[in-house]
Amino acid sequence: MSSSSASRGLEDDGEDSGQYSSLTIPSSYVGWIKGKQGAMVREIEAKSGAIVDIDQSCKELGHVVVNFRGSEEVKKKAFGFVVAEVVKVSDQGGGKYDCSSFGTKTEIRIEGKYVGWVKGPRGKVVQDISTRSNTRIDMDQTSDAFAIVRVYGTFEGVENAKEFLAYELSKVSPEAAAEITGGRVFDTFQAPPPQSAAPAFVVGRPRQQHQSQQQTHLLQPLQQQQQSLSRLVPVLAAPSVAALPTGDGTLTGLLATLAGALASQPPSLDPMVSTQQAAAAQLTQSYLQQLSMVAPSLLQPRG
Repeated sequence: MSSSSASRGLEDDGEDSGQYSSLTIPSSYVGWIKGKQGAMVREIEAKSGAIVDIDQSCKELGHVVVNFRGSEEVKKKAFGFVVAEVVKVSDQGGGKYDCSSFGTKTEIRIEGKYVGWVKGPRGKVVQDISTRSNTRIDMDQTSDAFAIVRVYGTFEGVENAKEFLAYELSKVSPEAAAEITGGRVFDTFQAPPPQSAAPAFVVGRPRQQHQSQQQTHLLQPLQQQQQSLSRLVPVLAAPSVAALPTGDGTLTGLLATLAGALASQPPSLDPMVSTQQAAAAQLTQSYLQQLSMVAPSLLQPRG
């Protein structure tokens, strides 16, 4: 065990299979894997919790060994992230190095109107998917009509990333999500899938019931948002979003009420709180506009 892993208490599991303990890669890939001043290795260690060491003693022979230290779980994460980078750099080089024994790449086409939803604010959603699936995800948005999502990683990681992406997309377009999953339909109305597992699928439901349940599903994050914002904007504490009439109302009205209440608040004496209030109002209004573009049927009054 290296002194660095011992100092951080990352001892290997006693029942370690050894499957994720090391990976041999071309020596020419070292610069990419390490990153500028070791930044990429540090990022992989931070996301995985493992220690990543690169043994370059055989560099003259054309290869190096990347070693992973820690529990089986954290080594698997780090292994996935390194595989993703190796597949990426190999793909950029025309596939001269054969990664097919341990990694793969897939491309997913997403309509332009859904790209913002899949990416999330400042790319947070797609970054979270990348972290949860131990993959690298790049989005090519050179076309206004659609985006190409490229996923790199282990076979398991890439499949999980595809299903996580489809899960997010199914919230606004079950049909588009089904194209990613080969026709399978998500149950988007259950709790979000746990980090250790990919989402489950169910047989499709009638459209009217589907939209009604989807509207209910989309109200849940708003209720959670209201509870957090009520600490900054007192008027939102009474009545709560959960208490507002929703049976005959619309999602548009609920969002507009929330955005209006935020925007109408007088500036706080605390500059940071005032900035947070303005940002919250802007985010809520942005959510409303995005829904009107990708899922207008959800914003119509329910009979």
